[in-house]
This record gives sequence, structure tokens and C-alpha cells, in this order.
Amino acid sequence: MFKLFKISSKSILVAIFVRASLASADSPPDPASLAPVPEAARAGFHAVTETNLQAWLKFLASDELEGRGTAQPGYALAARFSAAVFEQFGLQPAGDQKDGKTGYFQEFRWVRLERDRDASLFEVQDQSGRAAFRLGEEVSISSTATGQEIDWNGPWVFAGFGEGAESDSPDDFHGFDLKNAIAVVLLRKGKTAFDRKGLEAAGGKRAVVIIDERAKDKKGLPARELPEFLEKGPAAPPGGADVIYVSNRAADRLLGPSGWSVARIEERAAKGERAPRFKFEGASLRLLIKNKRTAFPLRNVLALVEGSDPVLKNEVVAVGAHLDHEGTRDGKIFHGADDDASGSAGVLALARAFAENPHRPRRSILLMLFAAEEKGLHGSRYFIEHSPVPLKNIVAEIQLDMIGRNEESPNKEKPEENTNTVHLVGSQRHSRELHQIILEQNRSVGLSFEYDMEEVYSRSDQINFGNAGIPVAFFFTGFHPDYHQPTDTADKINFAKMARIVRLAYLTAFHLADRPERPRLIKQEKF
Repeated sequence: MFKLFKISSKSILVAIFVRASLASADSPPDPASLAPVPEAARAGFHAVTETNLQAWLKFLASDELEGRGTAQPGYALAARFSAAVFEQFGLQPAGDQKDGKTGYFQEFRWVRLERDRDASLFEVQDQSGRAAFRLGEEVSISSTATGQEIDWNGPWVFAGFGEGAESDSPDDFHGFDLKNAIAVVLLRKGKTAFDRKGLEAAGGKRAVVIIDERAKDKKGLPARELPEFLEKGPAAPPGGADVIYVSNRAADRLLGPSGWSVARIEERAAKGERAPRFKFEGASLRLLIKNKRTAFPLRNVLALVEGSDPVLKNEVVAVGAHLDHEGTRDGKIFHGADDDASGSAGVLALARAFAENPHRPRRSILLMLFAAEEKGLHGSRYFIEHSPVPLKNIVAEIQLDMIGRNEESPNKEKPEENTNTVHLVGSQRHSRELHQIILEQNRSVGLSFEYDMEEVYSRSDQINFGNAGIPVAFFFTGFHPDYHQPTDTADKINFAKMARIVRLAYLTAFHLADRPERPRLIKQEKF
């Protein structure tokens, strides 16, 4: 828990004045006004160029990579490309070991769980023959049905309009042993929802509801995607009754051997008569819904710049970005130039910067490109749970996510007011010393900081490091109208600003890696 500090009204006025000054004149600083770059870091600082950033970002955000969607071919290509860049600059692979050799990839599997339409059916078989009705055509699943496979093969009963003990109508379920039976009900004309309470009060757990519109709306069919390491999580608590919808055509085939049809039952209802109630006999009835599981390989990309100190090189400063984006949907490519080809290109630029600097810092630098961030920060979570470096040896993590645009929001932020601003998020949550180091290194870069976006702290990969007790800093240039749209394209990137942010990340990482002490955690500070 963070301590609260009393702030004077004078301090507040100063902060407001500084922020207002930055907003009114937000432009890159005069290079002559900046502090000189420390000599030990100078070669790497100047190795960060707009030319390289443009080349890498434009490729990552190109049509060929199709938005780098999780478990899509474009992401796999982006991962191979990034590993090739790390190898080009001579960085050590820091991923998994295979056949006694360490590679650049840290692999886990992405799982797609969906209903198997080809293997699923509702089947009626009697003396007149066999009829089968397909899932997604004339059979659908309630959204509250379990995700388990279903094999219902009897006994079956017809429970009229399914108006049970929880309603004012007569109990259509009375007299049936519903503990093991499947109850078939026909909703009254005009009703679109089945109230399960009466069925559940009578002990029923399985219902087939006749309703034409819902049977054909493919309800309950969208696939569920998740990383394999979360697939076998805690089981969901048992819910209410499972409900399946069938079309009128399927229902007529089901009711026919008993001498009934949907139209005939509705006619009785129109006359104010109760619907019939009976057990299905003389026919074999079966509802079979199968699941299909498909697993895809997914990769984080990890590379190491080994430190120069024989002891401190076992500690690392980590810098990360997420390589994935939204992929393709409805024939449109979500290019993700800012989100987060910008951060990924920044990490590649850091690979060049550290490789071309003859002065190696004492600690090692770990560069990380994460998968499946857009799906729930899963790549970084997998890294934390399977880190190639002991977590206690990670002294800090710097995150680059959306570092390429000028913040823009209707009636609030204009892009021309944000050509040099960047949000510094989370830097004071674990270590105020880390925050101060960033401010000091920025004297050689001259970016304008804003601190009004702490709510995004949980929305990028650094939170998994922060939750592990590692000091973090998240560089973020803010939202804009192209966020998570196909229009987030490379032509809208402010590469000059992006280069300044990457240079600041470089100086910060270099300083953290080269100084004798680790940044102190807040609980270690003395007042």
C-alpha cells in the first residue's frame, strides 16, 4: 500500500503552471539546450535512428503481416523477423532450450475451443426412418449452457409450454421425473425467452425449447480462445439447467410420431386449452454436441545483451513491447502501427543501440517481444511464470506500448499540442528512485511528461512485472481515433518523437544496468 503525502497549494499551482506551459508550446527542444549524453552511452544513443524505426515499423504494420493476429500467420512471420534482427546484431538468444541449444523463442500454445458442427446433431429415428438436424442450422445452444460436450439420449418428455411452479400457470412439469429426463417445451406464441425456474424447481437440468428464431441464430457457437497454460483452470461452479433450441421443422419431426405438431399445439393454445403433456415413446431420440480443440504454437521473442561485470551480469534490466495486434476481421487488416508496431520497432532499435555501443553496461539487458497481449496480457504472464531469468534478478522493466502518435481526443486533446509529450505510467508505484532516474536521463532528450493516464497501468504487459514486485515504467503517447481500428497505419506515426522516446528508454536502461545499485523499492526507502 502506498503512503499518502501532503501536498501544498503552492506545489499544486506550480504543477498547473508547468503543465499549462507544456500544452501551449509542446515542441521538440532546441538540441543546444539539452544536457550532453554520457560518453559511455553515446554510441548507442546515436544508433537509434528514424530511418531504422521507419523500416522496421512499416514492415511490422504492412499488409503482408495482416495485423499480426494471435495464432495467425502474420504474427508468426513477425516473430521470425524480430528474431532475425536480434541475430543480425549479435544478441544472445534467451528463449527456450531445444536439443541442447537456446533459441530466441519462448513458446507456449494457444488453444481454440469450439463446437464441432460436423460431429454434432439432433437425431430422430422411428419406423418411418431417420432424420438428423445440424448444429448452427436448426439447433442452437443457450449462452448459459455448459461448455461440456452433450450426449442426451433419453428418457424424453413433452412438458407443454414449460410453465412451471415458479409461474402463475399450472405446473407443466408436474408428474414427470425430471432428474434424468430431457424436457421438451414449446414457448407460447410471442414469447422469446424460456424461464428455467419452473424446470429447475421440478429437478430438471436439461431442456429442449422449440423456438424457430433462436434455433437458427447460431447462439452459443463462437469459439473460445485462451493460452493452454490457463485451459485447465478452476472449474466453473455448477449452473442452472442447460437449454438447447430447436427449429419448428425439427420439432415437427420430433412430435410427429406422437400425433402432434407445432401448429396443432398452437391452435389449442389459441382456444385457451392446455398443451399436451406426454412421454416420447416408439422413437429413438438423441442430441449430440461435440467439441473441437485446436492448438497453435505461439512465441515470445527474447534476446540478451550480456553485461560486462562477472557478478552483476546475472542481473538484468528488461525492456519489452507486445508484438501482436488484432489481425484481420471481416476482410479488414488491423495494421496496429502504433499499437504496438511502434513499441516493437523500438525494442529492435534498442538491439542495434546496445550492439553498436562498444561500452557494455555492468548488468545484462533483456529485450522482450510478447505474444497475445491483445488477448489478455498472456505472453508476459507466461514469461513471468516461466522466466529464463530468476525474477529476483530483474532489477526493472521498461515497457514501450503505443509510442508513435500524438495524443488526440475530441474536444480535449489536439495532436498538434502533443508533438513532444509522452505519458510516464507506473514509474512511481514501486520505486520513486526509478522515476527520478528517468527524469534525469530525459535531460539529454527533452521530452514533455504527462502523468494523467495511470488508469492504463493495468492494460499493458508491465503490470505482470509490477505484480511480481519488479519496478516498472511504461512509456505511452496516448489514445487517438485510430486506436484498434484498421486505420492505425504507418503513415500517421511521428517518427521523430518516437525516436526520442526510444533514446530515452535506451539511456534509462543503460543507466540502470551500469550503476552499482539497483533502484530501491519504496519499502526500502528511508525518510
